[in-house]
Amino acid sequence: MIKVALSGIAGRMGQMLLKAVCASEDLELTAAIGRPGSAAIGKDAGAPSGIATGVIVTENPQAIESCDVLIDFS
Repeated sequence: MIKVALSGIAGRMGQMLLKAVCASEDLELTAAIGRPGSAAIGKDAGAPSGIATGVIVTENPQAIESCDVLIDFS
């Protein structure tokens, strides 16, 4: 399983990427990064799309340390 971090999660493309990661059998969302001050901080990464991911959006870039890949769409 490839552990994925998404940066720019609160935007339209961030949510499209989230849906693609969630639909994949070999990818796992493990971190979601939002811009400082974003209303998405502290909420589930999939909330705008009605998907419960269990991954909370953070503004802390160190969240990617446990990930294999970062997709940056910020």
